[in-house]
Amino acid sequence: MRIVLRFRIQIEDDNHIIYRDVDILNAQSLKALAIGLLDAFDFDPSFEGRFYTTDEEWRMLTLIQSLIPSVEEANEIPLNKIIQFPGQKLFFLYEPEGKAWGFQLSLMKVSKANAAQTIEQLPICVNRQGIPPAQYTAAEVEQNRLGFKPEKLLNIRSAIR
Repeated sequence: MRIVLRFRIQIEDDNHIIYRDVDILNAQSLKALAIGLLDAFDFDPSFEGRFYTTDEEWRMLTLIQSLIPSVEEANEIPLNKIIQFPGQKLFFLYEPEGKAWGFQLSLMKVSKANAAQTIEQLPICVNRQGIPPAQYTAAEVEQNRLGFKPEKLLNIRSAIR
């Protein structure tokens, strides 16, 4: 039986409530979850990120996995080896080029996958609240337009807000 996990993923922001709800199969990997959450926030997934276990106050406790996009993971960790119960929390630290964003993940719901849901369709963002911060400044976008670091802005739907 295929199981779908629904995570509420909130980006750390003192001024606004910004979150996404993302569905993913429990057999998919942490790497798939990272790509899904970055896509849900319109962030470029080509930089390093790390997953941590957390306590109830979102303090990072134990490193679960460091994800480097250019390196194929020999032992990608499936979510069903880490996530055991609703309410369980993870923290994803994403650090592109001297910047850092923290994402708080809480497992909201566990359900059976319907017949129409396939691994090709998941992860998928099913709910959005708020406008996330821009990953790139206007100057960085302009540098890209002029030919500097073209690989940095690939696959971005909304580079600046």
